[in-house]
Amino acid sequence: MLDYAFQFVDRVFFHIGAENIRSQKAIVKLSAKKVREYQKEHRNVSEVHYEYALEKSDWFKT
Repeated sequence: MLDYAFQFVDRVFFHIGAENIRSQKAIVKLSAKKVREYQKEHRNVSEVHYEYALEKSDWFKT
């Protein structure tokens, strides 16, 4: 899926909850970098989320 996305864009963003350690570790293994932290309302509860960016140049190095 990422190969397809990178045919059209140079960067893909992933939004992962702060509690989701497993997904954070997995996306870092793909060479993504954390770019920001933000609060998100979900079912009337404010939750911390992280945004990761995966660059096309980093994806094709792996």
